This record gives sequence, structure tokens and C-alpha cells, in this order.
Amino acid sequence: MHHSDLVKTPLQPADLRGLLREATTAAHDALDRHFETMIDEPALATYRAFLRMNHACHAALEAWIVPAIPADIAADRPVFTDALAADLAAMEIPALPAPHPFEGETADLAAAAGILYVLDGSRLGARVLVRPLAARRAAREEAIALTYLTAAAAPGPVFAAFNAVSARLEDDDVARVLDTARKTFDYFGSTAARAATAI
Repeated sequence: MHHSDLVKTPLQPADLRGLLREATTAAHDALDRHFETMIDEPALATYRAFLRMNHACHAALEAWIVPAIPADIAADRPVFTDALAADLAAMEIPALPAPHPFEGETADLAAAAGILYVLDGSRLGARVLVRPLAARRAAREEAIALTYLTAAAAPGPVFAAFNAVSARLEDDDVARVLDTARKTFDYFGSTAARAATAI
């Protein structure tokens, strides 16, 4: 056996993102449907539910993955739980207790990659949402808190942390990454359904 046969090819983050996109498209589309009326609806109920869902999910997931992410990567990744809490407070929205989707499990690098794909990928959506909501706030003089969307839509590479984590994975980790991403989207979806109640 040649030495080269023993060397594993590093996992390419772009290839992994492609696999994740394919594996989670249906769940992602279903989640988006919860909020498709958010920009134009009169009463902001859907936006309030959007903030409530995101706060619950980010609070649970961002804290859970911290031990699994190398410090040099974590230091460069923006965290959004506090921004979401500020928006809830500004709009007087009660926080939503959300059962942890990975209760009893220990976060590892592959699980962190799956969660980062969902959390940080949502920053692309933030870039689409923040501008029309800011325009609506200015035009109607509405109390629309945009701390989270403004922070999440900030310029810069969205998938930097995901790419850095993925580069440390091997092919054997792919199934764990995909499974965790699916569970994360399902968690957002179930939390979205609950977030629309009692607000």
C-alpha cells in the first residue's frame, strides 16, 4: 500500500454545503413559509413570532455548540442571542421556552458544523429582510426592532465559521453533519409554530 493511500482527502466545505442544501431544502422551504407574509402584514404578528422563534433557537443552539468549536474559530463568529433578546425587550415580546433538540447529547465538531450551516446561513435571509423592514419602519413610524437583523446582515463572509469547522472534518463525519442540520431545521420549524401563540 502506498503512503498516499493512507492520506485522507480533506473535506471541502463548498462540497459539504452542497450536500446540506440538497438534504435540507424541503425543511428550509417549509420554515420560510411560516414567515412569507412578514414584510407586508399590518399587525407585525409574524415578525414578532419570527423574533421569538429565533431567540429561542439561537439561545439553545449557540450555547450548546460553544464547547465543540475551537476557540480561534469561535472568536471570529458573531453570536446573535443578545441581539435577539434586545429586540424582544424593545417590542415587549415574551421569550419562548423551547425544549432543547439535542438534550442529553454532547456537541462535537460534526454537530457544530450542521448547526452552523443553519444558523449562519440564516444571515443570507437577514440581508433580504432588513432593508424592507427598515423602510417600513421609517415610512410608518412603527416600533420595529431591528437589532438582530441589522447585526446578522452585516457585511462579511457568512459561512466563515462553518468553512473553518468543516475543513477539520473527514468524510466519515458527513452523515452526522447532515443529520444535525435536518434536526436543526425541524427544531426551528416546530418552534416557529409555537412562537406564533400567546403574543
